[in-house]
Amino acid sequence: MGEYTITPSGDAVQGNYTVTYQTGKFTIAAVPMSITAPTANTLSYTGADMSLVTAGSVTGGEMKYALGENDTTAPTEYDAVVPTGKNVKTYYVWYTAIPDGNHIESADVPACVTVNIVKADPAVTAPTAADDLIHTGEPLVLIKAGSTSGGTMKYSLEEDGTYSTELPTVVELGVYTVWYRVDGDENYNDVDPDSIQVAVTDFNITPPTAIRGLIYNSQKHNLIIPGSTDTGIMVYSLDGVNYSEDIPQATEPGVYTVYYKVVDEELHIETAPGTVKATISRLPTPVVPSLPTGGTTGTPAVPEATTTEPENAEEDDVNLTARLNDSNNIVVSWKKLNKAKKYVLYAKKDDGQYVLITTTDKARVVIRNPKNNVSYHFMLKYSDTDTVVSDELKGGTSNFKTTLYVSFSPRIKSITRYGSKNRIKWEKINDATKYYVCRVEGDRVIGVKKTSKLTALVKGTTTTKYIVLARVNNKWTVINRSKAKSYTSLKKKQ
Repeated sequence: MGEYTITPSGDAVQGNYTVTYQTGKFTIAAVPMSITAPTANTLSYTGADMSLVTAGSVTGGEMKYALGENDTTAPTEYDAVVPTGKNVKTYYVWYTAIPDGNHIESADVPACVTVNIVKADPAVTAPTAADDLIHTGEPLVLIKAGSTSGGTMKYSLEEDGTYSTELPTVVELGVYTVWYRVDGDENYNDVDPDSIQVAVTDFNITPPTAIRGLIYNSQKHNLIIPGSTDTGIMVYSLDGVNYSEDIPQATEPGVYTVYYKVVDEELHIETAPGTVKATISRLPTPVVPSLPTGGTTGTPAVPEATTTEPENAEEDDVNLTARLNDSNNIVVSWKKLNKAKKYVLYAKKDDGQYVLITTTDKARVVIRNPKNNVSYHFMLKYSDTDTVVSDELKGGTSNFKTTLYVSFSPRIKSITRYGSKNRIKWEKINDATKYYVCRVEGDRVIGVKKTSKLTALVKGTTTTKYIVLARVNNKWTVINRSKAKSYTSLKKKQ
């Protein structure tokens, strides 16, 4: 760029011509820079420094930036680094271009780009119901606190009420709606109120307990003695996700975690899950009371055992099983061994000691009038001679054991209509201290009325189905929906 002089030279005479040389001048003019302006970035608060603009570019110069106080007064000092910002506010990013030697300044710079960092929406973790919200007459904190990544979480028992950081407390029974919201700050937006429901109940819960002494025998074992509740129903799970009223079972050796909780369908509430661990192991044969030499009797675990028979089996394939029949008697059966002449059956209740039930050459024993809400553990031994000597008996290993949890509810005898209500009568259960009439609706079992009598008058139609539970040994008997009866179903049987 600039003015240049050219002085030509050469021979004065060139052929037929006389040449005159003349000194001349020419100018190379500078051109304007070509500028692409920076653009504002769309930004919300993150707590970190962020580039305010996407850098511009210039042909024939260098782009530089500065932060100004407003969009009318340009700064006096610029830098090649793109400015950054962090907090929520409006930023004025000025830019200019410095030409190189072949370009001239542009009238388009300096210029300003306005950039806004706006408030962010905070991440919110909702509060959850507090554990063990059982009515005591004392104030109960209803929830476990939630959290927020920005602002302050506050709570109220009314959507349009006064919100506070204090966790709400109540004294009385009931289902409560706890509202929570986030009050934002200079960098975070407010979050509108949301709510959870929390119940303070009078659940009187007896947790389930693990059945001890479970030994692998290739058969399914009940893992627990069921718990009980005065309100709602207790449900169980082996994965903490899928719950049912069925007692969890397992076959293989191992430690099993059984989850349980109480669900009240009428209030649409449930307790926080609890857990109990049960073990199926391969333990050595426990020490059991000796059978007197040549004897065939002992202290019975339960009264009146009778025996009958099926077919032969190979060694260690006795398939010992125990079940409860329709008369609420225990049926213990096994496959006969070719070498066995006599079988000796032992039993124990819960964590008690094994005692002799009977000695027989049959392969089936019926044990009448068992105790309710009790675990029975059975062990089978055999003699390969007609003489029964306790020290010479074989079997008794894990393959010769099984466990049955005995729990049976009253049989409904009659249902009589009284206007819009049903009068239900049921059989007495020995040792029962209370009865619980429940309504069955598909998979749901809803508690209706508790009584110490053998009859109750409850609301219902001719097709409403009922079952009755009994309170025995401080536990409710196991729910069996298949035993549900209605006025109509009983009439059809008459």
